Amino acid sequence: MLDRALDEATRERASASGIDWRNAWAGTDSGGTLRAWPEAAAVALDVPQLVQSLVPSQWLTPSTLLEPMRRDPAHNSEMISEVLGGERLRALLRREQWWLVAGSDGYVGWVHDWVLQDAPSNPTERATFRYGRPHGTLWLSDNRAACPLWLGMELFAVQGPLGERGGNHLLRTSTGQEGWIPADELMPPGPLPDMRALMNVLRSLTGIPYRWGGRSPMGFDCSGFVQFAAGLCGVTLERDAAQQAGYGEAVGLEPDQWRAGDLIFFGQPADHVAFLDARDGLLHCQGQVRQDRLEGHPLQARISGVRRWWSAPGA
Repeated sequence: MLDRALDEATRERASASGIDWRNAWAGTDSGGTLRAWPEAAAVALDVPQLVQSLVPSQWLTPSTLLEPMRRDPAHNSEMISEVLGGERLRALLRREQWWLVAGSDGYVGWVHDWVLQDAPSNPTERATFRYGRPHGTLWLSDNRAACPLWLGMELFAVQGPLGERGGNHLLRTSTGQEGWIPADELMPPGPLPDMRALMNVLRSLTGIPYRWGGRSPMGFDCSGFVQFAAGLCGVTLERDAAQQAGYGEAVGLEPDQWRAGDLIFFGQPADHVAFLDARDGLLHCQGQVRQDRLEGHPLQARISGVRRWWSAPGA
C-alpha cells in the first residue's frame, strides 16, 4: 500500500490531490527513492519531491485524439496505456516537460506536456452523438479529411444554420475539430442498451490489430479491448486484466453457468482476458481482435476465472 510507505505530510497531500492510492504499492530503497507501482506503471519518485510537487486539484486534457502514456518520462519509454481526446486527467506532478497523470480509469503514467492543456473545471456539455462505425472520417466542406473517427467517439453539435445538410451533420470532436459526418454513421450518445447490442458491435471490430497499451479502435491490447467495450455500456473498468478480474460477480468454471458477455480470465494473476461469445466462443484481442473457439484453444488450460461484470452495481 502506497500510503504505508509515505510519511504523514505526504499522505495528507495525496489525500488533498483527490487520488485514491489504495491500489498502489511502494517501498523506498536505500537512496530514498520511492518505487511506486500504480497498476502497471513503475514510477520512480523522490519522496521529498513528491511531497512538494503533488498538485492538489489540477485537471488536464489531451489536445489531440490519441496520445501515449509512458512508463517513464521519456519518448523512448514503454507505452503502458493511452490517453484519449476529451479525457480528464488528474495532474499529479511535473518533471521537466512531462506530467505524471492519472487517467479517468485511475491508471498512472507519464504524458508529454506539449499535448496537454487545462481541462474545464466544471464540464457541462454533453455529446449529441457517438460515432457508430469501427472507423471513419470527419470531412471538411470541400471534401478534405479533417481527422479520423472511431467507434464510440463523442461528437458535439455545432450551433448555427449549417448544422444539418443533405443527410449529414456538422459536428465537433472533443478536441475541437469540426466537420461533416453522414447521419447513418452516428449512434445515440448514451450507453448501449443490452449485452446483445454490445456483442454485435464488438464483432464488427474483428481484424483491428493488437497494440501494446492500446485502448481504442486504432489498436487494442487484450484488457484495453475489454475496457473499451465496457465503456460503451457506461461502465468504467480498470486498465489491466489482473484488476478487471476483481470486478463484478464471480461465475463458476462450468460452461453451463456462462453467458455471452461474461469475462473469462487466463493465468494467475490474470494476464489475458476475453469476452465469452456464447458458451464456447471467445471474442478477444490476441494478435488482433478475433473470434475463437475455447475448446481446444491453448488458452483453455489456463482459465483462472469468469466474471459477470454487466450485472455488477452500475453496469
